[in-house]
Amino acid sequence: MRVESKPGAVSAAGHRFSVWRWHHAEARRDTLNRLRRQLGSAMLTVLVIGVVMSIPASLSIVVTAFSDLLERLDRGDSVTLLLEDDLSAKRVDALLDGITDLPEVISVTQVSKEDALRDLNEWLGLSADAFDGLGNPLPDALLVRLNMSASFDTSTLIERFKALPGVTETVVDLAWLDRLKAAAQLAQRLLLVFIIIALLASLLIIGNTVRLAVESRRQEILVAKLVGASDAYVRRPFLYTGFVYGFGGGVTAWALVTAAGMWLSSPAQQLIDSYGADRISLFLNPVEVLVLLSSSIMLGMLGALVSSTRQIASIEPK
Repeated sequence: MRVESKPGAVSAAGHRFSVWRWHHAEARRDTLNRLRRQLGSAMLTVLVIGVVMSIPASLSIVVTAFSDLLERLDRGDSVTLLLEDDLSAKRVDALLDGITDLPEVISVTQVSKEDALRDLNEWLGLSADAFDGLGNPLPDALLVRLNMSASFDTSTLIERFKALPGVTETVVDLAWLDRLKAAAQLAQRLLLVFIIIALLASLLIIGNTVRLAVESRRQEILVAKLVGASDAYVRRPFLYTGFVYGFGGGVTAWALVTAAGMWLSSPAQQLIDSYGADRISLFLNPVEVLVLLSSSIMLGMLGALVSSTRQIASIEPK
């Protein structure tokens, strides 16, 4: 079945589309010209938005780097079992086999008292015979590497190790890891709080700026409405204003975060190297940059939409 459109209907629709495109082009041109004439105040608004948006962006980099460092750090997820002095080699082998078979354990390494004393001398920077006259007070030990990706109760496992025959004491230092994880969770919640604050602050800044712009053009808007202009027609230039402010604020925030990353990268990397961890990035990746710019633009247009709609609706010819 063939459907044909009337030439008049097609030309009317094309004419409306041409008028729509023309007015968008005029709105963009008018917005840029007005911002150019008020360049100082416009740049100040963009700078304020950029500073506000850079705070959660910077905190996001810190939280991401801290989480990556926590994952890659040699966290020392191990337990040291100190053994009795007179424990026979047969009983030590039995302990090794029994602990190695546990699903919570990755590996078990036997550390003799001689090896422990040598490691202690190296750590203290002393010669190998520094403690020869004092004897060797260190016991034999088993270094148990735990499988932290498995699901188990660490405290229960430690109690099982303590109950093993021939084990006099267990040395475990996993509390610091729990503190780091708690700190990472706190940082993530702080990031969410700062994101919400930045969103609200950006909306208020752009909304107030657009409100003042609408008020300054009150007479122009009244004349436009007198000749039949709709609210959408009048609102369009202010939406472009919000777009420019949002985009400019996003670019400014990106520049500030990049400059801060360049300034802090060297001392931060020295700190990371001291922990034996891999290199981390203090810069936004392309996806994060895109999210930052998109969020800033949407905030700018949303703030302009809400503020201009409310303000324009209150301006009516009498």
